[in-house]
Amino acid sequence: MENLFLKNNEQILRDLGKQLRTVRIESKISQKDLSRYSGVSVHTISNIENGKDFSVDNLISILRSLSLLENLNLLVPEIVPNPYDLAKGLVNRTRVYRSLTIKNQAK
Repeated sequence: MENLFLKNNEQILRDLGKQLRTVRIESKISQKDLSRYSGVSVHTISNIENGKDFSVDNLISILRSLSLLENLNLLVPEIVPNPYDLAKGLVNRTRVYRSLTIKNQAK
């Protein structure tokens, strides 16, 4: 597995586009058909597959059409409270307070 932290945004977009193209082709779906299913233009699908910038709205529509929508949950996983927070009653935090470590790093 490649370390994404070693890649810039353009490289990640290019890799994501290649992956989407591979899934589309393996699913035997043309860009035109994917456009019809997703409501995203053929031009935009082509741009995405070639590593161009895209909107999250278009990505959601394409993933839905390719039956990959559940993979969005991997982008920002649900955080399960740790036992210490549960015991202290800190399960519904609405604020984050700066720690000393962050203050020292900012200097």
